[in-house]
Amino acid sequence: MSDSENDDEELDPRVGGALEELNTATDDINISEKDLESSKKAFKQAMAQVQIDLQQLMQKIGKKNIDKARPYHNALYKARKAHYEARRAAQQYEQASDSQRKSKTLVQKFEKDLMKGGTFNPSLQQKLNQATQSVMEADKRKRRAADVHSRTTQNFLEADEELMNLAKTRKKIILKTQPYFSCKERHDKHLLKLKEDLVRHEKGVKSAKDRVKAALKMLEDISGEIHEKRKETQAANKNTEDLTKAIADAQADAARREKAEKERIEQEEKERLAAEEASRLAEEEEKKAAEDEAKEDEDSPNEAEDDASTEPSRETSEVSDEDIRNLIAQKLVETDEEFIEDESSTASDTNTSSNSRTRDADDKSQSDCSKSQSDCSQTDGQAEDSAQQPTNTSE
Repeated sequence: MSDSENDDEELDPRVGGALEELNTATDDINISEKDLESSKKAFKQAMAQVQIDLQQLMQKIGKKNIDKARPYHNALYKARKAHYEARRAAQQYEQASDSQRKSKTLVQKFEKDLMKGGTFNPSLQQKLNQATQSVMEADKRKRRAADVHSRTTQNFLEADEELMNLAKTRKKIILKTQPYFSCKERHDKHLLKLKEDLVRHEKGVKSAKDRVKAALKMLEDISGEIHEKRKETQAANKNTEDLTKAIADAQADAARREKAEKERIEQEEKERLAAEEASRLAEEEEKKAAEDEAKEDEDSPNEAEDDASTEPSRETSEVSDEDIRNLIAQKLVETDEEFIEDESSTASDTNTSSNSRTRDADDKSQSDCSKSQSDCSQTDGQAEDSAQQPTNTSE
């Protein structure tokens, strides 16, 4: 809300009353504080004057005489106080007795009224009960006042007896010191009055400060209420704007979500196409590798057969009969090891299949060579016998 709107607002009527009370209480504080300072100053001056007057009388009368007469005046003060308390207890006893007497009179009256009526009167019965309760309470106060009066009277009699004894034994000293204690009593009364004024002004200051606090609290409460009303008004004025803004934000958020979803779908489609392309290329490469491997496998056996066909004839022409027998025995042993290796290679993975086929081709070529050598050695009967012996040994 702008400053012009604040100025146009109607002022709460309570604000004027609270401000007036605040100003009045502030003025009362100032006045009471001035009076309090004056009372403190007067009390100090009276105390100083008491000291001067009593000091002069003490020098004139003598400190020893004053000390001897002091017990009498203390006993006099004690007796006066006891007498005052006894008189007050007597007054309380009289008041309790009077209250009891009146309550009894009411009880008797209500009882007669109930006896006159032929029907039960609830209102009259309630009054009778209240009067009976008052009689009981007055009786309790009377007994309590009687106890207090008895005790205070006994205290007064004891104090009075002590006072009379001191008056008889110290009569001359009492008369001689009478000016001192009279002056002291006079100053004590004046100081007591100043003390009462001082206490009254202190209470006035405290009361005025409490009024200031109450006025400030009222202004604070009024201010809080005004701020709450302003907040409610501002909230009501902003409802339409907040609603419009919320709708716009919701629409913008929906558009952002739709755009993000569309981008996500496009990205997933691109990733899917890229994955399909990569898969296709990988399949083509695997197919090409398989064709190259098959072509190499077809070429390897032909080369091995050519080598095997030419190599035995050359070796047959160059080796002797003893060499042939040793070669046959060695080939028989190697053949058994190859059978064992073939069984273990069957359980291995497919990556070693090409190596196994190459090794089979070499074995085949070696077997053909061994066969050709065996055919050559069959012409000699001794070579056949020697070939059987290494075979048995190998087994």
